[in-house]
Amino acid sequence: MKRKMEFAPLVSVVLAVHNGERTLSTAIDSIMKQSFGNWRLFIVNDGSTDGTGLILDQYAKETEKITLIRLSEQRGLAYCLNLAISYSESEFIARMDADDYSHESRLAFQVEFFKSHPDIDVLGSAAWVVNPSGRDRRLVVKRQFHSDIENAIRKENPFFHSAVMFRRSFVKSIGGYDIKCRKAQDYDLWLRGVDKARYHNLLEPLLTYTAKPQSFRAIAWGFEVRRRNARKNLYFVMDFLTALSVLGYGIARSALASLMLVFKS
Repeated sequence: MKRKMEFAPLVSVVLAVHNGERTLSTAIDSIMKQSFGNWRLFIVNDGSTDGTGLILDQYAKETEKITLIRLSEQRGLAYCLNLAISYSESEFIARMDADDYSHESRLAFQVEFFKSHPDIDVLGSAAWVVNPSGRDRRLVVKRQFHSDIENAIRKENPFFHSAVMFRRSFVKSIGGYDIKCRKAQDYDLWLRGVDKARYHNLLEPLLTYTAKPQSFRAIAWGFEVRRRNARKNLYFVMDFLTALSVLGYGIARSALASLMLVFKS
């Protein structure tokens, strides 16, 4: 049963995790250390089978600012995020992932921007991007203004998902995340909302983002959510060609890596 909160913080941070014991503590600590204090963290343990549950139980014992939601079996990111959002009651929702790191001023920057820009519904930021080992650090800046984001959204995901904060009214108006999406859940959300809301990215890097290798399944789902949200047949054709080019690049890169291994042996 959903517990009624004694107070509604201004920001609810939502995080879903499945078998994330290696990086989870770093992600949670980055929220605990925020300079902005009016937040609550909602974590869904998505059927983890490693030590994730023990880590979460320890944090939940140490602070009342964490609400822990446990699932006995894995339900997927979209389901978990919708569930976490349903537990929250705040005006703003901030995303977080178990393998990323929010910089200390992240929530403060975003809340301040929302207060001075009431027309903005979804707010992201630039990020320091690293590989899963935490190396190869590089700064990536996303398109800043809504008009530029809207023009390019058919070709690229406009946000780092775990850097995003959005108004509750935004996610409610478009029905939340689509639980049918096994990948690219965030991209689907942005595509469905781009005609109904205003998007913006801060130029400051407020997150350290772990870039995972793109699997064939992830590429396929990226194409699928484009197809689902296509408004014109021309967009569908362009997206199909884009997907083929990305897939071709991935195959070529894998083939080259295999050849290098042969020559080294």
